[in-house]
Amino acid sequence: MGESMARRAALAQRRAQAIEMKLAGLTYQQIAEKLGYSGHGAAANDVKRAFEQAVIDREHHVDVLIEEQIQILDRMRRAAWPAAIKGDTRSIDIVLKCVDRATKLLRLTPESQVNVQVFTVDAIERRIKELDRQISLEGSQYEWTDTAESPRAEDAGGAAS
Repeated sequence: MGESMARRAALAQRRAQAIEMKLAGLTYQQIAEKLGYSGHGAAANDVKRAFEQAVIDREHHVDVLIEEQIQILDRMRRAAWPAAIKGDTRSIDIVLKCVDRATKLLRLTPESQVNVQVFTVDAIERRIKELDRQISLEGSQYEWTDTAESPRAEDAGGAAS
């Protein structure tokens, strides 16, 4: 068991170093050579796994923070509730604000709903390859120029002056 924990700690340390090197601009080949990976592919996969885990960890952290805030709001709402049901307008306002804030935190209202898409490195690389392939197939149909010319009057259907 101790060996397994030591191995995980060493792996985590190497991944952290690999990420720092990648963020510093080193290539995967340079990272592989410096940290003893079998090749650039192994270094790239390890960095990719580390970034994917960071996304998962961040999502979990956000969920925990939201739950903490929901608990605080619920406690405040419960404290104001007895006076609110007796008609105290200030307490009613507090209850309504707590409910409103909680629904926004939980993204239950249309204005607080956010469409978030998370893409893995593999998905992005597949899409880039797909676009490269499309460009190479369709690229010969188009003539690319460095200068943008304005359309001539006769090209737009008008008479030349």
